Amino acid sequence: MNGVRELDNLTGVRATALVDHYQKTRDQVSRAWEQRNHRYLLLVGLLAAAIVLSFAPIIVELVGRYTLVELSEVLKKAAPGNKDTAKDVAALSLAARWDVVLTIVMIVVLVSVFYMMTDLFHRSSLLVSSYVYLALVENEIRSVLQTNVAFTREGSFYRATGARMSVLIGLVNKGMLGCLLFVFFTLRLLFDYRDGLIPLGLAERSNLPAWAVWAQGNFLFLFDVLALLLTAGMYLGYLTLRTPSETTVREAVVRGIPPP
Repeated sequence: MNGVRELDNLTGVRATALVDHYQKTRDQVSRAWEQRNHRYLLLVGLLAAAIVLSFAPIIVELVGRYTLVELSEVLKKAAPGNKDTAKDVAALSLAARWDVVLTIVMIVVLVSVFYMMTDLFHRSSLLVSSYVYLALVENEIRSVLQTNVAFTREGSFYRATGARMSVLIGLVNKGMLGCLLFVFFTLRLLFDYRDGLIPLGLAERSNLPAWAVWAQGNFLFLFDVLALLLTAGMYLGYLTLRTPSETTVREAVVRGIPPP
């Protein structure tokens, strides 16, 4: 009898420890899920704002042509024979003033998009692994408590009831993010492209001054290409993220090696 009681006490302690660990882990995963959703919304909002910001040079030119009344009047007096001179010079003045600012802002935006895409991919991959871990812990709890339905929320119950809808929502979110990334980088490449981008005129490849001038003139376009390649790699990783099999993960954990 004492042996049976000790066994029952040990089983109860084990069950309590497992349930407590499961609850704490699930709370952490839920908070991580909320943070991941916030990061996704921030990235989508940043891309939407960046797409609008891509048209800023055109807006600046229009503002320079039609709203700088005082500067236009001064320049009209300086060049009375040409009515269009004032507006043209005003537009060029404002464009030149904001060109450097817009370039710096766009570089910050490009870096931010890459960082947030990397962060989204990293958090999503951790969440996928965490939910598989919760499902494995649920299996252990059920084996101790000898239940069939209890503690199946993140495992078999989820696969039976909510997996299809979650897959659909995931596809929509990934598709929306992909479209925004495509539009944003397409606009950046179009607006930052300069004539003579391909240095065919630089016959002498050892002509460092000429190459330096070419790189300086096409710096922003080259930065766009670099940011595009890095961000595309993170997005493809996020797009192809899949939930590993519980059996595969369990076997890998038992053997002490990572799953393939």
